[in-house]
Amino acid sequence: MHPPGHHPRRSLYRLDLTQAATIRTTDAERDPTAESATAGLDIATHYLQGRYPVAETGATRNAEADPADLTTAITAVLHAADGWHHAPHPLERALTLHTTNSPPRLTPDTHSRDLEALAGAIADILRTAEDTTDITPHTLADIAETAFQDEVDAARFAHVRRIRQA
Repeated sequence: MHPPGHHPRRSLYRLDLTQAATIRTTDAERDPTAESATAGLDIATHYLQGRYPVAETGATRNAEADPADLTTAITAVLHAADGWHHAPHPLERALTLHTTNSPPRLTPDTHSRDLEALAGAIADILRTAEDTTDITPHTLADIAETAFQDEVDAARFAHVRRIRQA
């Protein structure tokens, strides 16, 4: 006998919430974006400490920056924000900070995943792009958002495939 509402051709799925709760976002085996998210947190942390957030990319304020490196840096910050903020929110806030040339609202205890910290780090990267490349901040933000979404979609599809193969 089938449970009520069961149709013989209807598929049944069961979620193992205990297993799902153990998936760590920093586990590179289960999350291919973990390395990028870690880099993004480092960028936001350096920003909060008053250090130049994209120094790791080799870009300096007076030298020509590679747009690909800047895109990678913004994408990394978006990976760090993923799960706490919807990707467009830090980007929109960063563009507002950049356009209005206003500092983010930071406090001494601002966490590196705080929207203002993430947006401030991205705004600093956008300033670098504007000062050292011919790419506009809006264009760079669009490219980074597309790259981020492509990486996240690929990671989620891979995760679902692994679950279904088990």
